[in-house]
Amino acid sequence: MITLTPHFYLSPRGRTGRQLYWLLGVLPLFLVGVAAGILGGYLRSSGQDLLIFFLVLAMPFVLWAWVSLGARRLHDINLSGGWMVAVLTIPLAVSYVVTGRFGPSPFLLAMFVLGAIPGVVGENRFGRDPKAPNAFEPTDVRSNKSLERTRGE
Repeated sequence: MITLTPHFYLSPRGRTGRQLYWLLGVLPLFLVGVAAGILGGYLRSSGQDLLIFFLVLAMPFVLWAWVSLGARRLHDINLSGGWMVAVLTIPLAVSYVVTGRFGPSPFLLAMFVLGAIPGVVGENRFGRDPKAPNAFEPTDVRSNKSLERTRGE
């Protein structure tokens, strides 16, 4: 059974399979982004600057949730979560060079590519296979191979 905890949106550790990536990651974050865009447009037209400030204040949390989700998806294909820097900056740079402004299209392409690549079968250096029957059983964080590697053990 899957239990949705803050770990899913806030922690970049572990692996996330394609199904959870789309259903519990991309879809909710996309809906939050659409709702924020609509609400921000309405608030801007009505002159309620204080509420726009709170929307802008919430953006780092949404961005961190996207970075964490993307890093875990990269872990599933056996790549370091540090590649999320490239996933975020390269589409932004391409969008600016091509159109002269920052647009969402390259981000959408990166999101679809991350969701389309199948993960590595079996355990890898970032944890258990999300498709394994026991994938959602609690694990001892001290047994995580990526943490041991970073500590030099």
